Amino acid sequence: MTSLHATPSALDVYSQAAPWTNATPNRILKTAAVPVSLPYIGMTAWDANTARFSAVSPPDPTTGVQYFCIVLDDGGTPTGMRYDFSLNPVALSGHSGAAGVFETLADDCQLSAFNGWTYVIDPASGGHYFVCAASATSPTPSNGLYWLCLTENYKFFPPMMQVYQPTSGIEPQGVWSIGETVWFTKQDGSLWQVLLADVLTNKTTSLQQISSTGIVQGIVTDATAAPACYVLSAVASAGGYSLVEFQAGNPASAVTIETGFALGTIKTTPDGAVWKVVSDLNPNDLQQPKSEVALLVPSYPVNGRNPAWIDPFASADPSLYPAGLTQSIMDAIPLSATDILLLTTPNASSYALNDTGGSMVWQMTRVGIGVFDQPAVPLHSYSGDALTAYSQISQDLIKGGPTANDIRAQYSQMSAAQAGDYVTALATMTVPPTFSNKAAWSGVQNDLQNELNDLVSSASFWSAMSQVVVVQSQIESLAASYVANALVIPTTATLISSTARQVNALNIASVTAGGAGSVLTCLGGILAVTAPEGAAVLGLFSAAAAVVGLLCAFFGSRNTDYSISVSDPAYYISAKLGEVDNDLGKVFAATQDMITSYAAAATRDGGILATVGALYRNGTWTANPPDYKAGSNEVPSSFQAYRDGCVHSYLQAFVPLVTAINLIIVNNDQQWNTYKGKPVYVSPTHTWWNTMGDNYKGALLQYASDSDQSKPLGQDLDALLFTTLGYSYAEVFLQWNIPTTPSWISDE
Repeated sequence: MTSLHATPSALDVYSQAAPWTNATPNRILKTAAVPVSLPYIGMTAWDANTARFSAVSPPDPTTGVQYFCIVLDDGGTPTGMRYDFSLNPVALSGHSGAAGVFETLADDCQLSAFNGWTYVIDPASGGHYFVCAASATSPTPSNGLYWLCLTENYKFFPPMMQVYQPTSGIEPQGVWSIGETVWFTKQDGSLWQVLLADVLTNKTTSLQQISSTGIVQGIVTDATAAPACYVLSAVASAGGYSLVEFQAGNPASAVTIETGFALGTIKTTPDGAVWKVVSDLNPNDLQQPKSEVALLVPSYPVNGRNPAWIDPFASADPSLYPAGLTQSIMDAIPLSATDILLLTTPNASSYALNDTGGSMVWQMTRVGIGVFDQPAVPLHSYSGDALTAYSQISQDLIKGGPTANDIRAQYSQMSAAQAGDYVTALATMTVPPTFSNKAAWSGVQNDLQNELNDLVSSASFWSAMSQVVVVQSQIESLAASYVANALVIPTTATLISSTARQVNALNIASVTAGGAGSVLTCLGGILAVTAPEGAAVLGLFSAAAAVVGLLCAFFGSRNTDYSISVSDPAYYISAKLGEVDNDLGKVFAATQDMITSYAAAATRDGGILATVGALYRNGTWTANPPDYKAGSNEVPSSFQAYRDGCVHSYLQAFVPLVTAINLIIVNNDQQWNTYKGKPVYVSPTHTWWNTMGDNYKGALLQYASDSDQSKPLGQDLDALLFTTLGYSYAEVFLQWNIPTTPSWISDE
């Protein structure tokens, strides 16, 4: 899956200060987490260096795929393991050994200690290189930069890591990379850089020292056409260290981010994010919270805003990831500004440092930070000449008199067409001859041009989303009518006896229980799935995420609080379909309200506005409702799966209420029937086998009272389920929770 890139004009302003606004294919609406398993080779326990010495690759320029490596140290030769972002191990090309594993051997000597890892892709050859600052058992001096090509087709195994040691005493203590430039520090604290080409050929042509201070902890870039690099460094202060940040080569410009900083806790990612991960793997330490995970916002000083640590999960709804962040976080591997792997455990005391188990997988939680939960990026504020320019431009655009001097106040009420008209007008606007500060005017004009362009796309998206919800509501009603007619379910409720029991619950794709009560909250989203063409992609689906699926497909049933009753004694289903439809209508209305709320919120936050605009423009988020006429029985092809899912869910909810099954268990030529009572309908007996080769038989039953021998569902269910709709026998008999005895027994 190749990464999609937004047009530069929309993201120039905001992506510099907020890499999490990048419109990548894995962006979701709301923060969500999913449990995942990270496989590894050998009986290797997760230790303090597993996450610390991880390395994430930039996107491959050919495929857009990204990878990451971690260290595996079982007490022998430390080995590395490479994964793609779908968490599949990726072996060395041509390697016949274990998938994903490469050994850290150099000239028959193993690397004994690591001081940092990085992952570099050569823009010339496309080769992938693992580079580390490490010590070997010999020769002397043992410290150096060691590298290994991960994409070369090796003939002799294991491949040896090569050393870069152009001058004595380099002894690197840390290593980072930006593009093809490798950065490293020496034991004396000095900061150096060299091109990857020189590392591979052991040359010093590009080797140079960069003015620095303190103990360098990480390096990031602003990702512009002529990128500026920023250095994070720990400077000794009273009782410890202070974390400062400055533009590379200019330590005098440093701003202080944190006092009392702990060395070795910084992780940077190729998209420019800075994470702080302070792990806590001590099973005897029950103090909560455990590991500290924080994101630096912004990544470097910009627009007068100094960076500060924030909790990236603070504003997320905990109900969206009940299996994730409610647990104790022990450690973390950041993959990007919006994608992170957390080592979690149900409680702090249950984590055992050396518990390797027999499955050879680490149970983790993967978190995708949603667009509406990302750190705030305020719209640029103005003062002086810039504020005067903003007011004048607003008046010229709005043309509403001298008080109409705030174009941004109109954003929340602005349609895509109106925003487009303003874009056209703004493009032809020139600096008034009487306005002396032309740079201030041009700067404001450029800001508003970006914002209005994003508003055109953002407003188009939310408008299209509203139309999709309307169509979805119509499709859901069509599915409900189909099931009601097929089962001859009365559309009005019969009197329910005071002794009638409430049975089962309605499972329907378009309904969600609790939470925000909107259709948006029950859609599936893909957190971060990229893999080479033809590879087995692990779809990391989250039932809490939204918009990636865009309401056009069925993503599984959700339990709801809508209950269905069986009347006494006639066995008619008193489904109260009118009331259910009314409740569903409220859910769809709530969805429309949520869309309106999101659309308005996006106009007040520069990061959200830019991200949503770019996601819609580049086709990552699409919302194209089909031409569907209400009352028609023809379902648009893009909604067919959704309609079928609704039909499935309704049937699964209603059928168990008035039927039972005769489940015949076949074992060693003996059979046990679960048949009880006096049904008025018995389907043919059907036979199937499970994946283990076990034999099963089953028949559908419909029961009735002595006074009413009509078929409660009005027809032979067998033909409807297995012939008309084509459900498998095993699914209906084993997965639909149909009881082996009737859910109601008459006193007659």
